[in-house]
Amino acid sequence: MKNQDKVDDKIKQDLFDAIEKLETLLEAFPDLIIFKDGRDRWINANQYAITLFGLKETDYIGKFSAELVLVKPFFNEFFLSRYEEDQRIWESRKLNRTEVSFSSQNGQYVTFDIISKPIYHQDGSRKALVIIGRDITEKKELKKTTIT
Repeated sequence: MKNQDKVDDKIKQDLFDAIEKLETLLEAFPDLIIFKDGRDRWINANQYAITLFGLKETDYIGKFSAELVLVKPFFNEFFLSRYEEDQRIWESRKLNRTEVSFSSQNGQYVTFDIISKPIYHQDGSRKALVIIGRDITEKKELKKTTIT
């Protein structure tokens, strides 16, 4: 085996190890995490997001949120509002934080604190959008009960 082959194998193994670590981190988060490409198509989501939106049996990769509405109409409000919000985030070119409320599959009305971060290529074109959402439903309910 040539030295270059050994270097290539080492690089491949290091890349595989890095991907494995990132996937482990992604799944360990107790929040929803969605990655979209520069055209606003879903490219990855953690298990929390997949379960929350009932996408386990759905081929969501490469789909626009508007396409997911056709497959999961129950989440129409969330998916369509995400599209509009994502467009504003792309235009602002800044990290964005907002609250989003919607009905979950179990009928409970939930509220998420959503942080979205656009990422750009060196030439300024869109590269990816990272969306992280924490369920703050209980926190909001507790706040309501302590105020009243």
